[in-house]
Amino acid sequence: KTEPDAASDASRASLEASFAKAEAEPVAEPAAAMAFAWAIAWSLEGRHRLAACALAVMCATKGTYLLWTPVMAALALGDEGARSLVQAFRGEAPRGETAQVLLRRLAPYVFGGACALAVHLGNNYYRFGELLHFGYDWAEQLRPGEAPKPWSWRDLPRGLFGLLASPGKSLFLFAPPLALALARLGVARRERPALFLACVLAALILLPFYGSYMYWEGGYCFGPRHFVPLLPLLLLPLALGPAPRRSALAAVWVVGVGVQLLGVSVSYLEDQARGIRENRSRYYDLRDDVEVGRPRNVYRLGYTPLRSYPPLILDHLRGAPGSGRHGLEFLPLHLLRVNTLYRAGIPASGVWGVPGLGLLLLALGGWGVRRGLREGETGDLETGDPETGDPETGDPQAL
Repeated sequence: KTEPDAASDASRASLEASFAKAEAEPVAEPAAAMAFAWAIAWSLEGRHRLAACALAVMCATKGTYLLWTPVMAALALGDEGARSLVQAFRGEAPRGETAQVLLRRLAPYVFGGACALAVHLGNNYYRFGELLHFGYDWAEQLRPGEAPKPWSWRDLPRGLFGLLASPGKSLFLFAPPLALALARLGVARRERPALFLACVLAALILLPFYGSYMYWEGGYCFGPRHFVPLLPLLLLPLALGPAPRRSALAAVWVVGVGVQLLGVSVSYLEDQARGIRENRSRYYDLRDDVEVGRPRNVYRLGYTPLRSYPPLILDHLRGAPGSGRHGLEFLPLHLLRVNTLYRAGIPASGVWGVPGLGLLLLALGGWGVRRGLREGETGDLETGDPETGDPETGDPQAL
């Protein structure tokens, strides 16, 4: 912590730990997000078996993703199914018949979630000899002799505030289009009730679950990483209703791109955990007044990378002592990582696999958007005249 190269060591550690300790977080979360996006797309197309397979792949990457199963099931109901469910709940439709139809629709998703659960339980038993031992050890940050209490309702208000409104972990700061999508929930309730139900279930299930978790902030990381795979669903309401104003789109673009450029410029570990600067403790406070079974290192709600990252970037640019003197982390520092890990016996192909997967996801996303735009233009020409709009109603907005 006091050597001149401690900062560069911390920068290398953010990737080195991913391979040296066989932790797959940098790959698992974007892969889970992609699997969830495919599950959503196939579900909307009515290809429920494929959607259930994608959901199973997502849930197999991390046990907590099993909580996404009821959210995905709500989307799989379809708009008519969601309306039937509401009518049955109100007594306006036969409940027995409605339940049979819905169960047939949801069966593939239940089966996919059960398969993923079996994978986790089997892996736990093979590695640790216990079905419910998921490999977490919280004892390091607890007071001696205390049993861990991973979830606490007493800390839920603090966690919810952090996830929604704090300057360092707010979902709306790290994914600004969510603010525009939230404004479309009313339209979703009227036009796409299944999507509305899925978004509501996601909020009711996942926000309390992660908000009451002992490390709701995700530990040492950039942004609210627990919610990364959920973003494809939460952004869908943005496609409903009239197009947002260009000023609103420009605002979320500037904020979103600016925040993410900060995240890839320097290592989060250099900023949050192992830096040698005087204010390195700004990410966590060490407290003794915590609830029994809760960690003593408590996330500071006032932390924000918007304030702490720019000085680190300037240090890297001017080669200040302790900055590692390797420039920004876009490429030069990554090349240093490759060299370091190669000497440690880790193949360079594995190191390049992490950014390579990110580039693959970006390429697939861009291809999907371009394909959708082309199909939309073709659909406009085939289904209606530009002057009259929808061939059935003559309404340009309907088209």
